[in-house]
Amino acid sequence: MNKPLHILYAICLVVCFSACKRNNISGSSSATPEKINKVNVINLDFNNLSAKGRMQFENDGEKINTGITIRMQKDSIIWISVVPALGIEVARVRITPDSVALINRLEKTYFSDNVQALKSRFNVDLTFNMVQALLIGNYVPGENGNEKLIDRDPIQHTRQNLGAAILDQFISIESFKLKKLQISDPESPNTITVDYSDFENVGGKPVAKSTLVVANTVKENQTKKMVASINYNKIEINSNDLAFPFAIPNDYRRK
Repeated sequence: MNKPLHILYAICLVVCFSACKRNNISGSSSATPEKINKVNVINLDFNNLSAKGRMQFENDGEKINTGITIRMQKDSIIWISVVPALGIEVARVRITPDSVALINRLEKTYFSDNVQALKSRFNVDLTFNMVQALLIGNYVPGENGNEKLIDRDPIQHTRQNLGAAILDQFISIESFKLKKLQISDPESPNTITVDYSDFENVGGKPVAKSTLVVANTVKENQTKKMVASINYNKIEINSNDLAFPFAIPNDYRRK
């Protein structure tokens, strides 16, 4: 797999299973946790969000360090730009409740599909709201009857089904923030684990500014490990005039 594809795979990890971490006002939070289904948790609320930072990706001994910008309009759009060096963008992603699109500027190609087709292809029941929650480090409540409380102490642990996959979430009983999630395949040892750390106060609520995503896959008795770490150095919420440009050049080829 070449470097551009490494970068695009890292984007997919972030978009599908990771959490966008923010670095803003330091200090403790006085936010009060709310009862969401079976757990007590503090989730970040916002109208729109913009975050910038660095992402490191490692696969098969090869390491990539790149800049990343994420913008979100709540319940409407998720926009991601990847700029490795010299201010030259190599990839851009746009997710809406109905579609997912990606521009690969290095290969002059693009990908676009509807969410339902992606659900069928990967057999994982991820909704836009669920991806949005995961990207900002919020707890993802399960639907009625699809969420089990595994443990309350020393950490709140819930489990729910995502199509053929299983989502485990772990919420601190001290900070009431999502500390870890794991997506696993019950038919194989394949897993994706996301750990949140380095919490700071954003808009009066604790939010993690660092994340570590580890994907373990087993194929033909060989285990492969891919790691993506994200550290954000700037975050703004509820700003004015946040743009989400996404224009596919006419000479780009669809993949």
